[in-house]
Amino acid sequence: MSPSSSGTSRVSESLLRMQPLNIVLAGPPGAGKSAVGRLLGERLNREFVDTDTLVERMAGKPIHQIFEEQGEPAFRQMEIEACRQVAEPADRVIACGGGALMDAGSRILMEAGGTLVCLTGEPEVLLARLGKDGSRPLLAGASPSERLQDLLEARKDTYDSIPAQVDTTSLSVEQVADRLAELPLAKRTVRMTASRPRPGYEVLLGEELISNLSALLEQAKLLPPYVVVSDSNVAPLYEEIIRATLECSFITVPAGENHKSQETLYQLYTTFLDSGVDRSSTVVALGGGVVLDLAGFAAATYMRGIRWAALPTTLLAVVDASLGGKVGINLAEGKNLIGAFHPPGVVLADLSTLATLPEVEARTGLAEMIKAALIGDADLFTSMESGPTWIGRSWIHRAIQLKLTIVDEDPQESGRREALNLGHTFAHALEATSRYRLPHGQAVAIGLLGATRLASALDRCESTLEDRVQEVLLRFGLPVRFSGLDTDRILDAMKQDKKRKQGRSRFVIPIRPGRVESGIEAPEALIRDVVDELREGTP
Repeated sequence: MSPSSSGTSRVSESLLRMQPLNIVLAGPPGAGKSAVGRLLGERLNREFVDTDTLVERMAGKPIHQIFEEQGEPAFRQMEIEACRQVAEPADRVIACGGGALMDAGSRILMEAGGTLVCLTGEPEVLLARLGKDGSRPLLAGASPSERLQDLLEARKDTYDSIPAQVDTTSLSVEQVADRLAELPLAKRTVRMTASRPRPGYEVLLGEELISNLSALLEQAKLLPPYVVVSDSNVAPLYEEIIRATLECSFITVPAGENHKSQETLYQLYTTFLDSGVDRSSTVVALGGGVVLDLAGFAAATYMRGIRWAALPTTLLAVVDASLGGKVGINLAEGKNLIGAFHPPGVVLADLSTLATLPEVEARTGLAEMIKAALIGDADLFTSMESGPTWIGRSWIHRAIQLKLTIVDEDPQESGRREALNLGHTFAHALEATSRYRLPHGQAVAIGLLGATRLASALDRCESTLEDRVQEVLLRFGLPVRFSGLDTDRILDAMKQDKKRKQGRSRFVIPIRPGRVESGIEAPEALIRDVVDELREGTP
C-alpha cells in the first residue's frame, strides 16, 4: 500500500516559512506609510522595505519618470514583481505603494507572508501632507484635490477590506508607530483563546516556547509535579532542552499510530503510578497527533482526570490535534473509538519544532489546513489555489482560529463541530484498512477529494469544486489516490465509524469553499463507486 505523493525526505524548509510575519503598511498617498514604516522598523529592530524604492531600483529611474516614459502599466508590473520579492515572511516592515494591493495576486502574497495594516486619513490632511510633492504622478495636474478624491474612491473597497485600520489624521509619525508597536501583529508570539470546552485555555503560537516551558506552564496555572510524555522520534530532539527548563519525569512511548492503543495506554498508567503522578500533577504531551491523543486520554482517565498541556511538534498537530479537547485511542476495529472530551490547560505551539519535520510530514499537515479553508474560509482556499506554494504563520493562524471558533460554538460535537470531520469518514477507513501505514494527513487529503466527489455525485456542490479541490491538493504535493487496499475492507471499516447513526454512514460534504453540510447519507453503491474512483490508476 502506498499513496500517490510527491513528498521527499528533505527537511521542510522549502515548504514552511516560520519566520515572524511581516508588517505590511498599505493606504493612500500622504498616510505616512514610508515614514511610519521606517520608524517602526527601527523600534522593532526589523528590516524596513519600501516597494516604491524597489521599483525605482529595478527601473533605474524615479517613479514619475517611469510613468512619463513607460506608462502606468509598466510601473504596475514592476510593482507586482517588487511585492513578490519581499512577500515571504522575514520579520520585515513593508511600506506598499498606494495601489500595490489592488492587484489580487500581490494581495494574496502579502497576506500570506504578513499582517496588513491600512493607514488612513481625511483627504484634506492627506493632501496637506503631500504639499507640492511633484513625485506623485497620479496626483499631478491642475486639481490634485479632485484627483485624490477619485483615487480614494477607486481604491475604497481595497482599503476598507483590510481588517486593521489606523486613522492617522490627528497623529504624528511617532504616535502612529507607537500604536502599531502595541498591536498583536508586532508580537512574535500570538495568543488565542479557546473559551470552550470549559474552563477554556490559551493557544500560544510563536517561538522560544519550549525554552520557557516552566514559566508558561506556571502562567497557565498548571502546577508540578510534571510528567512529560513523548515518542521515540521526538524525545531525542527535545528531552535535554526540556529537562534544562523543567523539573519533570520523562516517559517515551514507541512512535506510530499503531501504538495509540490500549496496551500503550496501560503502560502509561503503570508508569504514572511508578513515577508518583497524582491528581495534582500535570501531564505534558510533546509530539504529534498520536502522542497528544494518547497522553491527553491518559490524563482524562487517570485518577478520574488530571490536567495536561499540549506541545504539538507537527503541523497537523498544531492546526488540528492539539485543539478542541478530543482525545482518545484506537481499537483494532477502528480509529478513535475510545475517547473523551478533555481540553488541555494550554497549547504551546513552538514553531521552531516544525523545522525538524521531513518534507512529506509537513505537506500532510497542510491537508488539515485545506480542510479548514473548505469548511469556513473561502479566501484562504483562494490563496491556496493561486498564492504562494509555501506555508507561513498567517495561514496557520487562520486555520487555528477557525477551529477554535467552531469548537467554541459546539464543544461536544452535537452540531456545527461535525463539520470538522470533512474527509474523515473516508480517511479513517483508509487508515484502518492500511493498518495505519497510511499517515493520517495523507488519508485526509484523499478523503477530502472523496467527500467532494460524493458531493458532486449527489449534485450538491459547485460544478467546478471537484477539480478545484484536486488541483489544490496536487499543487502542494498531496496524494489524491490510494493503492493496495481492498474496497470491501474500506467499506467495512466505514461501518465502524463513530459518526454512523442507525447503521448508516454519515458524511460531511463541501458545497463550495467556505461552506459544508453535515449528516449527509448516500447509497452504499454510490459510496463504493467513489472509493473505487480514488484508487490509483482510475481515470
